[in-house]
Order: sequence, then C-alpha cells, then structure tokens
Amino acid sequence: MIIRKMEEKDLEAVSAICRDSFSQSVAGTLSDEGITTFLSIAARDAFLDRMKGDNLMLVAQNNENVEGVIELK
Repeated sequence: MIIRKMEEKDLEAVSAICRDSFSQSVAGTLSDEGITTFLSIAARDAFLDRMKGDNLMLVAQNNENVEGVIELK
C-alpha cells in the first residue's frame, strides 16, 4: 500500500469511499438535512473544488485501487 497525493483520476473512487463509509456509520444518526449536507460535501465536484484550493488530500492505494482518503485543511 502506498500513500500519495490525490489526483483528479481518484475523484470518483474517493467520493464513493466517503459516501459508503458515511452511510454505514453515521447517516443513521443524522437528520435528512444533515445527510444531504454531507453528501454534497462528499460529491466528486466538491472534492475537486477543495483539491484545487489549499486542502491537502491523500489517498491510500493498494495495487491500482484507492482504498482510503484523508483530507487536511
């Protein structure tokens, strides 16, 4: 496994990882508004906008698969 800077080619996988993790662990504790807010933040284009800004985004890659992500402000 390697840790590297997130690239545009990773956006779909990163968004899917975040949405899936959220749905399995946190979504059930939030209101509909909270769920909608999170899903907008975890959307592909939202990640792209933040990636173009000053956030540091790293992915964990195993073979060719992105398996994790971290975003630092």
